[in-house]
Amino acid sequence: MAQMQSCPMEQERYELTFPPNHGLNKLRVLWAGDCCAQLPLRLNLASGIPQGVSLPVKDLKEEMKRLTFLIDYAAQERLREIFFQCQQKRTVQLEEGSFIFVSSDKMAAWLLFFPPVGMEHQQSKEEIQQQLAAHGVVSGIKSGTLERLQLMSNRYFYLFLIATGTMPVPGRDGYVEEHYPRTYEQSTYVHVEQLDQMDYEDLHLVQDIRQGEVICEIFPPTAGVPGRTVTGEVIAAQMGCSAQPPQGRNTQLSADGRFLVASQPGHLGFSGRCFQVKPVLHISQQELEHPRVINFLGDIHIHGDLSTGFSIRAIGNVQIDGVMEGCSVEAGENIIVSSGVQGQGRAVLHAHQCIYAKYLEQCTVYGEKNVYADCMINCEVYCNGTVQVSTGRGVLIGGTIRAAQDVIAAIVGTKTERCTHVILGGKPCEEAQKIQLLKELETINKDLAALERQPKSPQRDQKLSKLHLNQYVAEMKLEKFEKELEALLSSAHDEEENIGCFYCRTVYPGTNVTIGHDTMTVDALRQNCAVGLKNGWVGYL
Repeated sequence: MAQMQSCPMEQERYELTFPPNHGLNKLRVLWAGDCCAQLPLRLNLASGIPQGVSLPVKDLKEEMKRLTFLIDYAAQERLREIFFQCQQKRTVQLEEGSFIFVSSDKMAAWLLFFPPVGMEHQQSKEEIQQQLAAHGVVSGIKSGTLERLQLMSNRYFYLFLIATGTMPVPGRDGYVEEHYPRTYEQSTYVHVEQLDQMDYEDLHLVQDIRQGEVICEIFPPTAGVPGRTVTGEVIAAQMGCSAQPPQGRNTQLSADGRFLVASQPGHLGFSGRCFQVKPVLHISQQELEHPRVINFLGDIHIHGDLSTGFSIRAIGNVQIDGVMEGCSVEAGENIIVSSGVQGQGRAVLHAHQCIYAKYLEQCTVYGEKNVYADCMINCEVYCNGTVQVSTGRGVLIGGTIRAAQDVIAAIVGTKTERCTHVILGGKPCEEAQKIQLLKELETINKDLAALERQPKSPQRDQKLSKLHLNQYVAEMKLEKFEKELEALLSSAHDEEENIGCFYCRTVYPGTNVTIGHDTMTVDALRQNCAVGLKNGWVGYL
């Protein structure tokens, strides 16, 4: 039984054995003149083939069977010719024979030579090419292999890779090149100047765009490069896939489909799947002379100071270039106050994402993500993320800071031991809203009780109906908050390790840190300290 060995021109990959009665074994024994000799057959189906031009592994077994059968058939035909000439009682003379095997996928062809009998003949390069053409092999012929075969004196019982097809190259997919960043509004880092001052005007959370400006360029897919089998058949290449333009509200494609442009002026944002242009309300300093209520379904950019008495509400960002006094500002995204807040105990800021301010003084702050400031004095802060007062002066004095995660400050408290509270953990914004709802519900119940004691009248019934509706809405909100807080408390033990810490460079006595049900009071000046939960108790880390 013969085993496949390495070909001098190739490396072994697969093994193929032949039974003793196989035609190639018989032909080899007859040619060698030794009935006990083992056939030094060397075959290699896949080596030397470019990547992607080899027999599929799943079909290899069937391909081997096919190869074994075809070699046996060709060898038996050679043997019959020899025996026929012997029967004619004449000297056997046969030229060098060749066997050409084309793979099932027509991506490769191999060549096997049978030795001549009774004569010295070796096929020339031209004769081999004619044999290949007769078997339909017209493409991808390895000319280097043909040249080397002419120099080999003993090239019999080797299977040479003589031609390879080319696989098709799929086309490149179309793609989108964006001219504006997607996540600028989510940045948690603010540019810090040389003097360790935050540049709040450089946040660009309200990114203006003019009508017709290009948001992104859409590049079309390209056609692929066709492949070709060794028999000259063309293999179609797959076309690249078209890019999906990130088209959202108030954007449109150009006539040729190459550009996505703004269809109106406004603020450009990315919603998670597409770009959209949201309207921006620009308010000049002249329009801020008289306090009023401003509600807007977009972003608001105030170019000046916001004096006491204003009430601002926006679905997007609110950016104030000047100073904010005793006002109420609520934003569906971020609030940026470039020059700071002088709240006078009446200012309220509520952002559903982050709050950025030069300083915060005597105000109430709700930041459902993070709160950043250079200075914070006598404020009530509720934050579901991190409170950071570490740039600029980095001073945190008085008030109560409630944060679900970390509180980071440069200096906390004063030499006069001004009382400053830091409370970590929980969901401060939701807890504060629950308290407000309880107060609102209490007021509604009092008003209902007072109305029910009044004589019946259409005006009384109308007021009762409105109060009952307000009562129902408040109770629904309260029920929702209670469920969320209950879920939070039930998982408090699992999340204990995730509770943040209090970090500061300098902390003065009079500062209280509360985590859960435990409170620690700083009783001496400390430098570069961290306070957190350790073994269930609050202490220095």
